[in-house]
Amino acid sequence: IEYGGIPRALRGTNITRLTTEGRDFKHLEVGVADILNPDMERQRQDKPLHHIENLRRSNARLIVTKKNKTVLDRLIRNLRGLPEEIRDQIPALIVDDESDQASINTIKPKSRYLTDERRKRTAINGQISRILGILPRAQYLGYTATPAAPVLTDKATAWSLFPRDFINVLPEPETPPYTGTTAMFGPEALIPSEGWFRKVGDAEAFSINVPAHGVSRALSEAVRSFFLASACWIHRAETDNVPCTMLVHTAHLTGEHQTVLDKLSTLVGEIQTDWETRREETERTFRQLWDTDFGPGWQQYEHSSDAPDFARVVPVLDSLIRNFSVDDELMRINSVQGAGELDFAATPYLKAIIIGGNKLSRGITVEGLLVSYFVRTTGAQDTLHQMERWFGFRGDHLDLTRVYTTEDLCDEFEILAAQDAAWSAEFVRMGLNPEIKPDEVPP
Repeated sequence: IEYGGIPRALRGTNITRLTTEGRDFKHLEVGVADILNPDMERQRQDKPLHHIENLRRSNARLIVTKKNKTVLDRLIRNLRGLPEEIRDQIPALIVDDESDQASINTIKPKSRYLTDERRKRTAINGQISRILGILPRAQYLGYTATPAAPVLTDKATAWSLFPRDFINVLPEPETPPYTGTTAMFGPEALIPSEGWFRKVGDAEAFSINVPAHGVSRALSEAVRSFFLASACWIHRAETDNVPCTMLVHTAHLTGEHQTVLDKLSTLVGEIQTDWETRREETERTFRQLWDTDFGPGWQQYEHSSDAPDFARVVPVLDSLIRNFSVDDELMRINSVQGAGELDFAATPYLKAIIIGGNKLSRGITVEGLLVSYFVRTTGAQDTLHQMERWFGFRGDHLDLTRVYTTEDLCDEFEILAAQDAAWSAEFVRMGLNPEIKPDEVPP
């Protein structure tokens, strides 16, 4: 209906959905009869299903499934239940999202396990390999933000998912600008570090997760920066209809998230009380942060001519502080039952401080992110890559971005940016000569 007719009527391919938004894969019954019925799928009875004349008529079956062993077991059993002559003729495209997670084999087996397939490969890697073996016409396409993991796998093994045919680097979009590690930490950074970086000392970074310690100077300043940046963006947009968010990521353990939540709840409550009872002194504190931080920072960005006088921002700041709800807008996003959920479709103009760990660092893009406070140390490059999204797409609020983190993490991101540039250059050179296959190039 949306496109004016069913795909086949428009010379396209009808899609039979074998999963839905609310139902994971269970069985292949729907649409399988069409494959086995020559009158339904095969226009040319003397040609196999994968012949171009038959493909124009046949339906595409769409399965969207998690990389979960139980679910993939069901899929494998169903595929094996099809007649071999049918499996041999089915063209299949396997699209693996986050192909660096679970998909590749990460087991280094002990010598006594080398002959035991179950002991020398991970479960999901084995499942994907079995599907490729069951469907000889399958093509495997992996997407990842961290190419090092798949590219450094052992390409000599039978179950390797090493990219044998090609590796492509997706270009960064130009509009709006993507301010990831290259823009912020690269050798030719587009954004001067004095504009966005605010140092968090090692002692402060550690103390935030310890209940007995109070709120650090850096976190207290970061929260005030969030209120100031939000007020300025709303003033600039001349509307409250913009998302304004702050992210706090200090640890992956959920218990420590509650500690941070409690501290932030106390801090925001104190700011609100001081704003009401000690208004002149509290406003002077915000004014000092404005004069020493946001004012000078404006000169480095395109919006320097739009820098308003602090007095014009105060009414918006007043509304933000008074109306901020500690119960609803101080959000803990993690796997604990009862934790909040981010839904920017339902709340596109959210004003919130968001606390979380792995769930936040791996699966969620935070809209309207102005201030990030993250001090979680990690030795895993893929985790750093995921956290890179927190710098994200910044349009007309790039100058309001503040990142509170440690010097060590900045160093890690600088190394990552340099390695990314080297990887990308290598892949691009390889792509310019299609006769050279990735497995012919040493890593």
